[in-house]
This record gives sequence, C-alpha cells and structure tokens, in this order.
Amino acid sequence: MTTPVELAVKFQRLGAEIGASQKTGEAAAAKWFEAQALAAIAKDTGGDMRLSGVNRPRRDGPGRSERGVIGVATKRLSTGSLVKPVGPLVILEVDKQPHIVTPKDAKSATYRQTTKTGRTRKGTNSRRARQASVVFGLGLGGRAAIRTPEGLRRWARIPRTRGHHTWERMAKVAVPQVPRIVAREQTRALGRVFRP
Repeated sequence: MTTPVELAVKFQRLGAEIGASQKTGEAAAAKWFEAQALAAIAKDTGGDMRLSGVNRPRRDGPGRSERGVIGVATKRLSTGSLVKPVGPLVILEVDKQPHIVTPKDAKSATYRQTTKTGRTRKGTNSRRARQASVVFGLGLGGRAAIRTPEGLRRWARIPRTRGHHTWERMAKVAVPQVPRIVAREQTRALGRVFRP
C-alpha cells in the first residue's frame, strides 16, 4: 500500500515525467509524420523522390548538390516540432494552368518599359518577358534550349496539369493522429510513475 509520503513523491515525479513525455510525444509525432510524408512523396514521384528534368544535379563546390529532389525536414522548436517539405514540392503539389516554358538563359525580344515616374527604360529579361516574346511571335535570342520528350526545343507549351496535393493529403491524415501519439507517450509516463 502506498503511504501519503510515497504518493507525494510520485506526484512530484509526475510533473517532470509529463513534461518530458510531452516533448517525447511531439518528437515521436514529428518522426511518424515525416515517415508518412516521405512514403507519400516517394509514391507520387515514382519512388525516386525526384522530379524528372527539374534542376538536375550539378556540382556546387565540394561534393554534389542534389537539386530537384523532394524531401522532408524536421526542426525542433521550443514548443513542438516543425515538419516541412524541402525541394520543389510545389510543382508536384498544386494544379498548373497552361503556360509556356522558356530556358532561363534565353533572351526575350527587346522592349521598352515605363517606370512609375514616367521614364522609359529597356525591359528586363524576365520569365514573363520571354513568355510574351513567344506568344507574340517575336522569338527568343541566345542559344539556350530546354529538353523535352520531343528533343531540344527553344520553348515548350505545357498543358493544364492536376497536382497530386501530396502534402495537403498528409496534413489531413496527421491532424487526428498527432494528439493520439502525444497522449500515448503521456499514458506511458503515468505508468512509469504509478507502476506498483
């Protein structure tokens, strides 16, 4: 039988155990969500976590920088954990309207731009300017090209595509699960304190 003194000691211990179990539960929930998200991303990218043709790997100083690879990063915060995607997930996630893709190093047709003060200046070589050059039939300067299934092209017209909404789906799955994982850790903490 537990004496009042022993019970008081257990209640003192309980505060520390519950605090520790909260952190343990949050870390376990973040780890669970990261594993689920990685599995979903792997499924939606064909298993290699990479979007074909997007920012292909290139040498950046010592070692290789893997660009175009989608992953998940977990950061511990003072209150919980932040689990977020890394890499070009937005391309996989959202619906895309029809648009024109041009090489970054291509040159748009020259044009004049009016500033807020009313002056005119030479327009910048932005993505929008390159797309406008194609739409208005002015063509692109430079020698840059993009790789398409039909071979190298000066530009490509991309049809409307539906996004996979991978992260959105995972967030819906996680909402009910995270409190359960934290509660499970707290239940274990109660067991450790009051175990006979």
